[in-house]
Amino acid sequence: MRTEVERAVIEEALARAEMARAWAELRQFVPAAAAAPAPRVAVEAGPPPAGATPGLADLMAQAREQQPALAAARARLDAARAGETYQQTLRVRQLGATLGTKRSGGETTLIAGLSIPLPIFDRNRGEIARASAERAAAERDLEWTERQVTARIEAARGAAELLATQLAALPRDLLARAEESRQIALVAYQEGAGTLVQVLDASRALSDLRQAYYRTLLAFAQSRLDMQEAAGADPAAVLDSFKGGPQ
Repeated sequence: MRTEVERAVIEEALARAEMARAWAELRQFVPAAAAAPAPRVAVEAGPPPAGATPGLADLMAQAREQQPALAAARARLDAARAGETYQQTLRVRQLGATLGTKRSGGETTLIAGLSIPLPIFDRNRGEIARASAERAAAERDLEWTERQVTARIEAARGAAELLATQLAALPRDLLARAEESRQIALVAYQEGAGTLVQVLDASRALSDLRQAYYRTLLAFAQSRLDMQEAAGADPAAVLDSFKGGPQ
């Protein structure tokens, strides 16, 4: 048991070191006054509540409104379209107008004229083709970004649904029954009706079951975080949505 405790302490230290490195990389993107994230987040010890996994359509609608990658891709496409429209207007580059008077032989004549350069040889085809290519590239980039965001949301949501189903199917007294089995083995050993090996086996079974159960809860919480992050939600708001919140 002491060895297991020491192993858990080492794993916690490694996780804290990893979190410190991740925060150092993230720090450059957040305000200087922002505090480091809380080292612990409570995970509810029980099956997920109903409706814990949002619908795919809702997540996609949220991503179209809030996902920064999609917003940036749409902005690049709008800029490319505006550039293409502008280059098309440059086919006729200059319009000239003339208005004046001319006095000759005692007579004053009004002169008016309009000059329009005809794009016979230079129709700005090169710039138009370049702008059209940039617009097509921006359209493909937006489509690719949408597919990436959709794939991430579907993967995270699928994992969350799978884990939620598994957690809901587990008996509510799962850990209590394992603890009861350990207590029975311990009492039997104290009464001389059991062996120490049986106690150790029951204790290890309880430890392994508890570890697997809470790892499943943590994986479900991580899937929810991944799902909301892919949809463009604020990570701080997502963390606050967990029961217990940061601790």
